[in-house]
Amino acid sequence: MKRTLVLLTAIIICIVSTIAFLHSSKKTEYNILMQNVEALAGGENLTPVHCAGLGCVDCPINAVKVKYVVSGWSFNE
Repeated sequence: MKRTLVLLTAIIICIVSTIAFLHSSKKTEYNILMQNVEALAGGENLTPVHCAGLGCVDCPINAVKVKYVVSGWSFNE
């Protein structure tokens, strides 16, 4: 009777730990997948953008209407 109870307890512990491991593994894979999707959506465009004035042009940084949008590299900064 004791041996059966110990064996049953060990089996239940193995099943619960396996389920917990598989659940955490799926969550990690999902997080990595979402980070990859966000990285691809962000693109590789690293040129600096400067917005100035008030006008009718959309600033790509914060979607505010500005007069001038200047992008590209500058040696003056």
